[in-house]
Amino acid sequence: MSVSLSIGTSVRWYRQQLQETSQRSGPLVGHFAILSPNFNQTQIMLHCHYLTFFALLAIFHASYSLTTPIFASKFSLPTIQLPNNNNSPSSSSSKMSAGDRARARSAKSTGGVKKLVASSSLPSLPSLPSLPSLFDGGVIGIAGKGMSLLSIPFSIEAKVQAAVLGLFGEIIGSPFRFNSEDVRDEIKDELTRNKAVIYTYAWSPFSSQALEALSAYDVKVIELGAEWFLMMPAESEKRVALGEMTGSTALPKLFVNKEYQGGFSTGGAMGSGIVGLQKANELDRILKKKPKAKAGRR
Repeated sequence: MSVSLSIGTSVRWYRQQLQETSQRSGPLVGHFAILSPNFNQTQIMLHCHYLTFFALLAIFHASYSLTTPIFASKFSLPTIQLPNNNNSPSSSSSKMSAGDRARARSAKSTGGVKKLVASSSLPSLPSLPSLPSLFDGGVIGIAGKGMSLLSIPFSIEAKVQAAVLGLFGEIIGSPFRFNSEDVRDEIKDELTRNKAVIYTYAWSPFSSQALEALSAYDVKVIELGAEWFLMMPAESEKRVALGEMTGSTALPKLFVNKEYQGGFSTGGAMGSGIVGLQKANELDRILKKKPKAKAGRR
């Protein structure tokens, strides 16, 4: 009896706390706020991204471990055979020309020390490509670079999500029903009417940091939803369409003059997104700053 009373008291307390926190931050964040009262909304969503990243990274590591032996057995590195210089003097001297014999005598006069001459025919290692700094953008920038490694699983997930929500929209009907071509035409229209457009999530820490970096510039902000797992059917299809245009379904995505400039710390021509553009002072060149507010008359 005492156990059932304790359980009932705990449930009532939890429901009361959930109602209070849900009114302040929303129902989903309310659950996390009860379990972790010291976390703010950005920290909670960042932890969700970390859990998703490490779970998908474990799946990727397992599949890589299984497929690596198969590829290693089918492909091997080419071997380079160097010429054999251990010919006997008696056999080589008969075939040497006068110039070769003169060079051989000069080699003997230097104590037998041979000088290596660089040859253009020798193989050389290719130079490594320049990579963006790993630590640009702080902790969230590093997390964004880690999430970019999982672009293929996220792309598959986005298509499955759009298909399921699209079927749901067909069953329920308006306003959840959408047309794929209309969604893509809407993106083209948004990029045509605005010089700079950024697609974001409301709760994403990556989107929040991107908007903070672009706060001084005139950029059209379009939210697709609270997060990637809390989107409506049409917005899910728009996410897939943006992935087809850029090669990644992750948000945020910045477009300037219809050209993709990257996310927060990845993508774009420089490979480091908005953070790279800010570091190279390129934002002032490609974006227009917001007009300064005029001081009121006294």
